[in-house]
Amino acid sequence: DYRLDFNNYSKRWKGSPATIVPTNDKIVWGAIWEINTIDLPNLDNQEGVADGLYFPLQVDIEKPDGTIKKCRTYQLCKNPDDYVEVWNLPMERQPSAKY
Repeated sequence: DYRLDFNNYSKRWKGSPATIVPTNDKIVWGAIWEINTIDLPNLDNQEGVADGLYFPLQVDIEKPDGTIKKCRTYQLCKNPDDYVEVWNLPMERQPSAKY
């Protein structure tokens, strides 16, 4: 029950970074990476947690076989308030060409 969205335009990326926003009946596809817990501070640093860009979030992920796995993800600290279809996103919320 999350949707993929974009917010907080970045000059560095020339677009807005991705986030997940709680939204009923929506699905976000992704990949599960297994890392050592000792590396979590490095991952938090990479994602800008100390800078207040993202915060870590634990979510239940449904795998293709139907089993549930608890996973760590990151959500923007400043998520968009409104849902807009990706093709109608205003310029300040459009993703960079990297996406």
